[in-house]
Amino acid sequence: QGMNVILEIEVCGAMQIKKKCPDAVTIFITPPSYSELCRRLEERATESSEDIRKRLEIALTEIKAAKDYDYIIINRANESSKAADDIIAIYEGKYKKNDEPDFINKFINDFTKQ
Repeated sequence: QGMNVILEIEVCGAMQIKKKCPDAVTIFITPPSYSELCRRLEERATESSEDIRKRLEIALTEIKAAKDYDYIIINRANESSKAADDIIAIYEGKYKKNDEPDFINKFINDFTKQ
């Protein structure tokens, strides 16, 4: 009906939506590295060590799906406003699409080597 909807969902949910709505735009938002993800989870101090371990295992699996998304945004420390600006740029059609497989594969490999 001409409306835009933003959903924050897991990888499986995003892929299900993409199957049902091929025109849906998917954005994978990730920290720049596995070590940065670890640091952020530990600094929050909202989860047990076991819960953090489980989240990190899931992250290693999910990062591999980044190549299936239309866009990837790297959410760097202290730059959350830039990540938000990038999302707005995607909405406005001014952000480069996820079309550099060499970069994407290198990023995924570097992330999962941790």
